[in-house]
Amino acid sequence: MELKEIQSLPIAPAVGIPFATSWSEDNKISVITEKGLFIVDGARRSLRSASTMLVLWLLILVPLASAGDITNIVFGNVVNVKPAAFGDFNSDELTDLFVLKDDNGMMTLEVMLASDQEPLLKPGGDNYKCTFPNKIIVTSVVPGNFDGDAHMDVMVTLLNKTRVDRHVQQIHILWGGGKFLNCSGISTPVYEMKGQPVAIDYNHDMIVDLYGEDKDGNRTCIVFNKDRNEEPGRKNVSQGESPLRVPHSHAYLDLNGDFAADLLLSTEKGFELHLSENDQFVCNGTIKLPDELTVKDKGQEMIGQSIFVDLELTGKLYHLLPVCFDKFKECGACENSTIYAYIDGKWHNLNPDFKGNTNQIWGFYRCQHKTDTMDAIPTVTLRAGDFNMDGYPDLLATLGYKQSDPQVFLLENVAKSSGSLSRSYVLRWEALSPMNNKTGMAAFYDLYQDGVLDVILYGHNKAQAFRNTLDYDANFVKVMVLTGTERGGNLPGPRISYRTTTQDGTHRAAVTGQMPQSAHFALGLPYTIFGLGRTPNFVDTLTVGVANKYRDWTQIIPNSQMVVIPSPIEHPGKWRAQLFITPSKMILLSVAALLGTCVLITAIIGVLYWKERREDRIEKLQEAHRFHFDAILIIGGLSLEVFPDPVGMQPCLKLHRSWVEPIDYLPTAYTNINCDNLIWKLNQKEVYQMVLNTYLAPNLSNTKSVAPYIVQLAWSPAGMWFHSRCLLASVTNYGCVVIQASGGKHWQLLVNISSLWIEKCTPEWDSCESSLPKEQFEILQTRSNKAKATAIAWSSLLGDREYCFLIVGVQDGTLLFWRLNSIKSARNNDLEPKLLLQLKTEQYHITTIHWMTKDDNSGLLFVGDVKGVIKMYSVKWQETELSCSLLTELWPHSDRIQVIKLCTLLSHNSEVTVIAVKGSFVIVISLDSNYCILQTKPHHVGNLGINGMIMLDSSSLLVLTLSGCFSHINISRTGKELDMKVQTLNTIIVPKSAYYGICSSANRAIFCLVTSLNTVFDHLIQREPAQITFFKLCGLHDPYHALLSNPSQTLTRHWDYLEVIRLQGPPFPDVEKEDIEQLNCYHLKIRMWLCRFAMMLEDPEEEAEKRNKVRRLLKKAEHLVLIQYIYKRVKKLTEQKSLSNEDKQSLALISSWIKKIEPEFKTPDLNAVLKCITEIPDLPEQEFCAICQKDIL
Repeated sequence: MELKEIQSLPIAPAVGIPFATSWSEDNKISVITEKGLFIVDGARRSLRSASTMLVLWLLILVPLASAGDITNIVFGNVVNVKPAAFGDFNSDELTDLFVLKDDNGMMTLEVMLASDQEPLLKPGGDNYKCTFPNKIIVTSVVPGNFDGDAHMDVMVTLLNKTRVDRHVQQIHILWGGGKFLNCSGISTPVYEMKGQPVAIDYNHDMIVDLYGEDKDGNRTCIVFNKDRNEEPGRKNVSQGESPLRVPHSHAYLDLNGDFAADLLLSTEKGFELHLSENDQFVCNGTIKLPDELTVKDKGQEMIGQSIFVDLELTGKLYHLLPVCFDKFKECGACENSTIYAYIDGKWHNLNPDFKGNTNQIWGFYRCQHKTDTMDAIPTVTLRAGDFNMDGYPDLLATLGYKQSDPQVFLLENVAKSSGSLSRSYVLRWEALSPMNNKTGMAAFYDLYQDGVLDVILYGHNKAQAFRNTLDYDANFVKVMVLTGTERGGNLPGPRISYRTTTQDGTHRAAVTGQMPQSAHFALGLPYTIFGLGRTPNFVDTLTVGVANKYRDWTQIIPNSQMVVIPSPIEHPGKWRAQLFITPSKMILLSVAALLGTCVLITAIIGVLYWKERREDRIEKLQEAHRFHFDAILIIGGLSLEVFPDPVGMQPCLKLHRSWVEPIDYLPTAYTNINCDNLIWKLNQKEVYQMVLNTYLAPNLSNTKSVAPYIVQLAWSPAGMWFHSRCLLASVTNYGCVVIQASGGKHWQLLVNISSLWIEKCTPEWDSCESSLPKEQFEILQTRSNKAKATAIAWSSLLGDREYCFLIVGVQDGTLLFWRLNSIKSARNNDLEPKLLLQLKTEQYHITTIHWMTKDDNSGLLFVGDVKGVIKMYSVKWQETELSCSLLTELWPHSDRIQVIKLCTLLSHNSEVTVIAVKGSFVIVISLDSNYCILQTKPHHVGNLGINGMIMLDSSSLLVLTLSGCFSHINISRTGKELDMKVQTLNTIIVPKSAYYGICSSANRAIFCLVTSLNTVFDHLIQREPAQITFFKLCGLHDPYHALLSNPSQTLTRHWDYLEVIRLQGPPFPDVEKEDIEQLNCYHLKIRMWLCRFAMMLEDPEEEAEKRNKVRRLLKKAEHLVLIQYIYKRVKKLTEQKSLSNEDKQSLALISSWIKKIEPEFKTPDLNAVLKCITEIPDLPEQEFCAICQKDIL
């Protein structure tokens, strides 16, 4: 065997601890330095070809992936809810979402509180929800202020499933308290009405009232007051010519421009307009439907729910009405739909095109289930909002065709060249795709409070969130009008309008009403967002009108959010307004560019200044010939990341540095003894002992403690951290044990084990002030020995990889067994540490621990201490119970030679051989199947202490001494006899250095050596005294044949073989062989990487024909790998009993791609894939690009 250097790397902190390096299962290399911890991360791979294949795979097989899907960010895991209403319930200036959900057959109303952190909507908990009795259906939810206090209340309408007259519904008020929802109102209805009421403010007192028909058909208004206990008043209002329609679409908004909200009522014959005059509603006529329409034809409805928008930005409200000429079905889609707009006494047919891409005729959809309101779509409702921020209101509509599932689509407000109106609506089929599949309801919602309307969708008892990401910089103004009691509830009826001038000098005006409709899950927002397009000009005038009063605000800054509190209502001049500015993207980009330029210039100046100062300082120090080494400090610990680079142009490792800082927690400072008082009472010997042993009194006054540094570390098994990564446990010189995890460039602290241990010990420790000083000092020593950890070790992953044990050795000889749960997600970093057992070992200052798993419920533990004693324990566990008992003393001699390292070799017949390192000796102990000692054989290695050891396989190890002597030791057993063969290998010469540790990758393909200068040197000239050297052990493995014979048939844990082959350089094996069609997927991937290495590392100017051949073989290998993955995917899909629309679309795309490459690649797998796909019926047709009309592939 021969050591061959690959690459070396100097590092700044010196190294001085034996066994200073180790290699984790997730390919991180750690080096303990004098100032901290040095990490080399070898798990990350920059695989360009693999990334390309993965992207192509996702494009072909996962067509439903969408950049706009933020469901997890918004709802987290709570998605089985139905949106019901919006409102700021807890007055935190964020709009909350009221939802309904099915709770074991009973309906529950809950408030999901808005947050600026993920998830953006969080369940409020038990204080924010009410559960209704069985057989009770919640048909409407209306948040508002019903008692005039500063808290939002909730009105709900309930329907009893057993009631004969299903039109009569009960009205209940759930009083709000800001931080709770009072559910006592469920038992007592306020009133009974026919259908659902509409929320209004009848007497302009900023308290929400209700308008509707009582159960006898008489129109009435329920007027609430400030006393909750007082029964609401009832006002008789004028009766109309015909009954009100059920379900209705009444609206409460200003229709004649006098800034007082009027009532537009939908009746069984059409619409009635009731104007607000002198605090009363006076009938001002009726609005008939278009000539060819009636409300109902032979019992079937022809119109849907009205909505009111400023369609053409003329400063007028247009009455939009969805229509079905062939009458709405009980459950299904209309086949002849349109939208009418009413303005200036005339109806205009907007005539939107409902023909789909494949010529299907879509139409408005509704489904009136009488027993299930969670999935019911009882009304045809349009919901308005400016989706593209161009100023013109767009619509969300639920459509369907024939017997298909409903889908929500966006109708964009666009210019129209012909017709009586200048604007109409066009369906944008892909705007919400594919999230709109099987959705029956949607609403606009500003999720990120940035003025851009996102969309919440609901269908099949599942809520989804779609983020609206505009690809251009648009401006807006967001206005919210509140009640006169600060943020006390939603206010229906205010008129909000603005006037401004566009960039081309034209005048623009727009108007809207705030929350004009509230019944039948109108899902109106308690604020208004006016899109201003790309106009950066100030808004000339913003007008808010309430109760015949109004006020203008001028020169409003674009991208601002304005909150208006109209109080006192009779004095508009005293109305308050709060303005919040949201910077546009261009401003943010400009600021970022300016800051970046400043930082770059500052960095250049700083570097030049630093270099000049450094040269001046070196020159002065060299002249003075004196150095103050104690003033040169490196703060924190250093970490280094190495990125294996298969596509690198040079045969060398790619490295990156960062720091890991030791923890400054001092466990022995919590002994509950006042050391500052005690030291004055002790004798000279005890005082010296207290001062010199800094761990006894680390915070002693008038002394300077040694800074904490790491003395031992241990990597957890892969899988304790999410994505099969490892955790890092470390021990400092003060005995502090912590567990950390990699968070990219930084390491995050997960749990302080020593802190938990101290919490368990301190309740039993009193101050001992009444004891004699000598007794107090002895108690201090005892407690410090119990608080200070000296060694750690991890078990393997146990219980179906759910948890692991961390064994901590304490200075007084106690073993602590901690159970830690594995972390599966980045959202949860709680290891849930639990102390299972404390075991007294009768050893002192445990220096090393080694774990070996026997089976699912038992293992062996090997413990060595500073006196040289080695013991073996049997460990058994069951769930949360654990027991540990002494098996034997492997080395009972207290020879004062510290045990530095323990490990085990396991033979094929389960016989255990224990390897112990003591000073410069390797001690081999053979055990039989009953763990009795058969033979003990020591071997002296070199002339200095052993500082590194690696197990090469089940019978050999590599040993390193401080002087740099490498020894290969082969251990064999014949019966009870032990045989050791030692071979001294060549060394890797690092001048004037001591050797402090070696480690290797999982397959012993790459080794790492750590050295550090052992002579006096100038810290200012030799700034990097330590060195990491990567090398390979020639003769141990042939990496290429090891890859070919890999039984796992995966490269996940064998990347080091590939890296060694790349670092060796050309020629690469088998790169020119063309018979690759018969290779399996694993061997194809090996061939693919070898071709990639050849492409990157061979001379591009020589053998052009060879390079072209390798390039062709590389492309062929990549396609063959992809074909095999596709074959497995198609086979899995065809074995399913039924296929979703997404699965069929995926298969259709696969078929198109295969037909495109079939002339070039003809393999059995390809033919099998085509055969399977052709047998599947109803696959989607070939897709074409909407721009160039070519095949998308």
